[in-house]
Amino acid sequence: MAIKQKLTIATLFVTIILFSGCVSETQDLEVGAFVGGSEGLSVYFKAGSPPNEIFETAEFPIILNIENKGETDITQDKPATIYIEGIDVSETGFDIVDINDAPITDAPNKIYKLKGIEKIGNQIIPGEKTELIFKSKGFKGSLSGDYKPTIIGRICYPYETKAITRACVKQNLLNQGFKNKCEVTGVKETYVSGAPIQITHVEQIPLSKTKYGFFIQLENQGSGTPYLPGTDCSGDNNIIKIKDIELEGKKGSCTIDELYFEDNKAKVLCEVDLTQEVTEYKGFLKINLEYEYSQSTSREFTVLSIPG
Repeated sequence: MAIKQKLTIATLFVTIILFSGCVSETQDLEVGAFVGGSEGLSVYFKAGSPPNEIFETAEFPIILNIENKGETDITQDKPATIYIEGIDVSETGFDIVDINDAPITDAPNKIYKLKGIEKIGNQIIPGEKTELIFKSKGFKGSLSGDYKPTIIGRICYPYETKAITRACVKQNLLNQGFKNKCEVTGVKETYVSGAPIQITHVEQIPLSKTKYGFFIQLENQGSGTPYLPGTDCSGDNNIIKIKDIELEGKKGSCTIDELYFEDNKAKVLCEVDLTQEVTEYKGFLKINLEYEYSQSTSREFTVLSIPG
């Protein structure tokens, strides 16, 4: 009987260790799933496109390179839109067409698939790249002298920022003991996906026995400007939407769902009402932001007039 009891206790002890190991491994996998970084899509003109100098009647290429350096995929349902701006495309300006020979004034070009960077185990898979090819058929007007325009390639794309924070979950938030497994107040460790809008600070605050408060600070660390989803990067700018926030699967709410940025920074207070039977443990707070992001690249070149 004594031997059987010892075996049972030993088996239970091993089971607890194995179970604890599984939980820890799952948590590490979840919080370590992000590559991180402060970029979404990058856009730039290919070298020599357009050339530094061209004659007014000459054709020349305009090639934009686009790469997804963040962790949100561009998809058929949520494409990116490319605009060529900054130069005259009127009847007396440049005659610019896309790869299908369609004038860029007809409709903007779109990218329907561009996967972001991805972390699989310890391997980081780079995001996809593409290039959009345009062509100028020449300057349709007449020049009295050399002309130095600046061409702008602008991109508008939908993106998301996801974050996971280790929060302290307790049966009673107001019951503070001497031997706490975690602290219900204070700044919490946060893991954020690669995106231009970053969550830089999450502080947990107990609001009642079962109500968790989270003071969240955000920063636009990219080179562009955020807009609300579905606006095509128009209307009010420097504004994003909080898509959802949840603690251990329980949905929460924030004092405001649409956040305005001032000097590239924003802050908000969110809360989750969660009743737990477990005395105390470290749980997961998940935050998801969505927005559209507009950024651009530019290049100056010289159009040489032809005397005559």
